[in-house]
Amino acid sequence: GELISQEYSSPIVPADPKDKYLGIVFGLGQNFQSGKFYVDCENCEFESGVATGFTIGLNYNHQINEYLNWGALLLYDSYNIESRFREFEQFNYQFSPTEDAVKIPVEFRHTALADFGMISLVPYIELLPTKWFFVRLGMNAGLITGAHINHTKELLTRKAVLDNGISVDIKLANTKQTSQVVDDGDFPEVNSFQVSLNPMIGFRIPFSKTVFFSPYYMQRIPFMNMSEFGEDFKINSYRIMFELNFKL
Repeated sequence: GELISQEYSSPIVPADPKDKYLGIVFGLGQNFQSGKFYVDCENCEFESGVATGFTIGLNYNHQINEYLNWGALLLYDSYNIESRFREFEQFNYQFSPTEDAVKIPVEFRHTALADFGMISLVPYIELLPTKWFFVRLGMNAGLITGAHINHTKELLTRKAVLDNGISVDIKLANTKQTSQVVDDGDFPEVNSFQVSLNPMIGFRIPFSKTVFFSPYYMQRIPFMNMSEFGEDFKINSYRIMFELNFKL
C-alpha cells in the first residue's frame, strides 16, 4: 500500500504570554491628621493637622487574565502636617515694688510642623471590569525614614490696657521678635514600621501597544499610630496619582 502523509496540528501550543509592565509614578494630595499629638510643652496638644504631600515611586504590573492583574508599588511618601492652636497665658505686671502685681492675659499662637518620610512596598490586586477602568486594593508595609517636629510660639497680644487705663506694650523677653522656636528636632516615640490599606480607582489610557498611562485616586487608611507621643495619632492621606507604564 501507499503511505499517505497527513499533517496534524501539534497538541502542544505555547500559552498566551502574560503582559508585564514597569512604570514610574508620581502623586500629589493632602495629608490629614486623626487623633492628637503632643510636643515638649505643658498642655500643648495639636489636632486636625493638614498639609500637601507628595508620592514618587515605581510600579510593577503582571497580567493574570483579561480581567485580573497583580502588581506592586515601591513608594516614597512625604507625610507632613501643620497644626495650630491659640491659648491665653496670664502674666504678672508690676509697676513698682510697693504696688500689687496686675495679671495681664496674653494670647499666643502655637504652630507645629511635623514631617515624616516613608518608604513602602504596596502589593496589590487589580480588577479590570473594562479595558480602560480599574480598581486596585493594596496592603502597604512602610518604614519611616525620617521624622521631624518644629514647634513655634507666636505672640499675638502686642498691647494691653490695664484696669487703671494705662496701656502697656507686650514683648517677648530678651528679643525683638514676635515668635520663638520652642522645639526643633526629631519627633519622639515614632512607630518606625507602618501598615495601611491602599484602595485605588482609575483609568488605563493606551499611548501605544507597549505604553499606557494611568491617572488614579489612591487613599491611605492607616492601621497604626504614627507616634505614641499623643492619642490615636495617625496620618491619613489621599493622592491623585499619575503612572506611566512600559511593557517588558
